[in-house]
Formats: sequence, C-alpha cells, structure tokens
Amino acid sequence: VVMDLEAEGLRLLEGQFEAALISQLRLGLEIWPLDGVRALLRDGPPPGTGFLRLCGASTRLKGETCQSLNARIANATVEVTRSIRAAADLPKAQAELADLACVAQRARAAGVLSFDQSLRSAVINTMTKCTERCMSSQELLTGIKVVQDMEWAMCVLV
Repeated sequence: VVMDLEAEGLRLLEGQFEAALISQLRLGLEIWPLDGVRALLRDGPPPGTGFLRLCGASTRLKGETCQSLNARIANATVEVTRSIRAAADLPKAQAELADLACVAQRARAAGVLSFDQSLRSAVINTMTKCTERCMSSQELLTGIKVVQDMEWAMCVLV
C-alpha cells in the first residue's frame, strides 16, 4: 500500500512516517522468529516482497535494515554457541546456525545485509571461542568435528 501511494506521488518514505517504520522494523528484526525474517526476504517476482520494495525505495530504511540484521546475526550466533553445554546440544546448534546462515545468505542476496568488518569479527570470534570451549571440555570434545564444521560454515559465510 505504501509503495502504491508513493507511486501516486504521496511521499510517505520520509519524515515521521519513515522514522516510525524504521523504529518498528528495528524491533521486529530483533525479535521476530527467523521464519518471519525469511518470509520478508523470500524470492518473488521482481522487485520481490513489499518489504524489499520498501528497502529499495528508502536508503535510510535499507541502511537500518542492514544494521539490524548485522546485530541479529551476531547476537544469534552468540546465543546458539552459548546453548552448547553437552554433546546432545550439538545437532540443535548445528541446525540453528544453518538456518541463520540461510537467512543471512538471502538477506545478502537481496541487498539488505552486508558483512562488514565488525560482523565478520564478531562471528569469527564467537565461533573460535566456541571451538576452544568445546576442545577444553571432555564431553564436548567427542563432538569436536561437528563444532569445527559449524565454525567453518560460519566463517565461510562471513
């Protein structure tokens, strides 16, 4: 609807409306389940979803989306790696990181995620610390191959 109104000459993607939209978007990208974020980024006929059309029409909205997704990827990586307390936690962590990587790849392909140096460093440092922690744990050492595979996958991603 917003894009239709914009096409008719009503400037909505500026000022207070744009600020309110950005505020809600920041919050949403922080708390929405990954499935919800994935739906925003889904492939579709050009120019993609309504969300992607909005990002294409507003450089400010696109920039805020990039920042919010960078934070979401970094924070989610930390959360997943911290959840690994026993070897039984590894399959779930591996699946969650794979899901996160899928969303990140879609966002990057859509042009709303850029792996800047801070995101790269955060993800790589988090994964390295996880590997170190698992290598120093007798129980987790049995699953070190899975941990190393997760680390490699995330490092290749960023």
